[in-house]
Amino acid sequence: MRDDAVTTHRPATNPPQRRHASMVGRVLALIAGMLIPACASETERPPPKPSPAAMSSADPAADAAESLPKARVVNSEPWTFGTRQGRAITLNSYRLFTTVEWPWMLDSMPDFLEGSLRVYTTALGTLPRPSRPMDTYLLETRQQWLELCRSVLGPDDRSFEQIQKGAVTLNGKALLYNVGPRDTFALVAHEGWHQYSQTVLQDPLPVWLEEGIATYMEGFRLNRQRTRAEFQPWRNFERFEALRRASDRRQLLTLEELLNTTPQEELARSDRHALTYYGQIWALVHFLREGEGGKYSQGLADALADAASAGLTHQIQRELGSSAARSHMLRRRGPQVMKAYCSDDLDLVSAEYRAFIDAIVRPGASQLISQGKSPVNR
Repeated sequence: MRDDAVTTHRPATNPPQRRHASMVGRVLALIAGMLIPACASETERPPPKPSPAAMSSADPAADAAESLPKARVVNSEPWTFGTRQGRAITLNSYRLFTTVEWPWMLDSMPDFLEGSLRVYTTALGTLPRPSRPMDTYLLETRQQWLELCRSVLGPDDRSFEQIQKGAVTLNGKALLYNVGPRDTFALVAHEGWHQYSQTVLQDPLPVWLEEGIATYMEGFRLNRQRTRAEFQPWRNFERFEALRRASDRRQLLTLEELLNTTPQEELARSDRHALTYYGQIWALVHFLREGEGGKYSQGLADALADAASAGLTHQIQRELGSSAARSHMLRRRGPQVMKAYCSDDLDLVSAEYRAFIDAIVRPGASQLISQGKSPVNR
């Protein structure tokens, strides 16, 4: 998941323009591509029906849902986007509007969407499912996607036109297009997290955590028939390679820099800086989940649970004061969440995180990454 344009993500409580323009475009082209959107004159349709998981996880909470049946298509009917014929597919938690012409992708996407949602709500802690179905637009071509973005964003916003391979997520709607077999699914998983967080989370996450979780969700393995996907957060070659290159060249950001910057700022410096940023926040979420024997995993789960219940900012205020809480709400960057939920000793956390990265990029780790296994403590 790598995208190319600016990334803005506004909390679920903010009305109209909650947008996340993924950094997938140009950067994705440099590493491995994926992302798309659609929209325009569709008629409102009834909500989808429940659906199972298309992905499995090493996480016990996620494995508990493994026995659920495949995603059930509640309704599937013709849908027109401009002059293009497509389908509107209603699931339990999604409505998929698509003009994709690849039959296998069309068949696999419902399971992938519902399975991804199961991962969002179990992999890093127990989170609520959305109370309303989320709309995903998956178009066949970039030209169709451009038309959709113009329709959704209006004539004054042209920023999306810079995205050569990428997507836009706005107000809980994901706008994507077909960028190839693997990359499209990885992009759907990445953007799906932004879609979920915009819909469900009542308090905004800091940018580093929002983007870090989106990259964490990118890892998966499709079976040979390309009908089912297994969620494997470690199986992410693009993020791993970017992290290893930056480590080899001694170009890693410090933890303080990572918590205080945004992907837009890093992309403005260069594509390489943006790739390093995404590689590091991917590693940071893994660190918070399993680093140091998992001592920060409960803090991560608590932060996400509080964000879902509008308690995140209150907790920052209780732990760090009103100024820190205001800074989090206004800037969505900085160490506030890390200090309030994990540790206020950032020097210690920084040293532990750097040791964790060293374990990830050590010789021989790439084989474990290819297998979707953790390269840490082995």
